[in-house]
Amino acid sequence: AAWGSINGRLAWMLVQHPRDEGFARIELDARRMEELTKVMADEGAKDQKSDDVLASMSQTLGGDADDIAEAAKKKSLQEIAHAVGETSGHCADCHEQVRWDHEAP
Repeated sequence: AAWGSINGRLAWMLVQHPRDEGFARIELDARRMEELTKVMADEGAKDQKSDDVLASMSQTLGGDADDIAEAAKKKSLQEIAHAVGETSGHCADCHEQVRWDHEAP
């Protein structure tokens, strides 16, 4: 939910005028994503097969979430957009490795 909220709010702010409450909400949601990384690491530890990948990716996502939060704190729309793009790429990479079959539907 936090990731969807960040993306939706960023899209709105890019088209409309960015507001302080939008930056504050993105920062809050990014901090919530950081909490998710702890759950990812714990779940990875339970599943030995994906342990290394999840540990690595949860660390990457935690750093990405912090980048988004810090950009929102600075009220830098450009930095938020860049960090969200980087995070999307990292999420796609992890999901491809861990969650999805490698065969096309």
